[in-house]
Amino acid sequence: MIGIIKNWLKRHNIQDPRVPLTGANIAQYMGWSIESQAGEYVNTGRALSYSPVWQGLDTITSDISRIPFIVYRRIEEFGSDGKERAREHPAYSLMRRHTGEMTSNLWLSRMIGHALMYGNGFSRIHWRNGRDGLRVGSLEWLHRDRVKVERSGGTLSYEIHYRAEQDGREGRDWIPESDMFHVVGL
Repeated sequence: MIGIIKNWLKRHNIQDPRVPLTGANIAQYMGWSIESQAGEYVNTGRALSYSPVWQGLDTITSDISRIPFIVYRRIEEFGSDGKERAREHPAYSLMRRHTGEMTSNLWLSRMIGHALMYGNGFSRIHWRNGRDGLRVGSLEWLHRDRVKVERSGGTLSYEIHYRAEQDGREGRDWIPESDMFHVVGL
């Protein structure tokens, strides 16, 4: 972020009255939007309103979300490697469940879509007690605008911003890397 600002300052002196400090210019120089050859500023929101972009994203995400995600266990019998479904694995049923808010297909479609368009897809892992210890109970999809990624001492943590629907209070919560499913895009 500092590098972007320094590069902008080298090219455009704030003291120069010929350089307008409009919201569009600041967004462009901060990398939030890009000026097209036609002179229009394009950001992710505007790109998604263009039907070929939307259709391409929808095609990719819906096709990926239809792929069956099956957890396998390796088996070695008679000197050959093989595999079988690991139905007792904690993650086996996770991708086949309705989370209460959305189906597993919709969840995966949103995760991939956000990773492709915004660079990150986030879901908070909610744990539950199982017969053999902690198991993944559910995955809560989080909009990328609510999540800020922090790196400290070689580990990631996530700052989640929320607003309570009952009274409108806002707050934040810190989530450790072990409690976040993070899909990184391009």
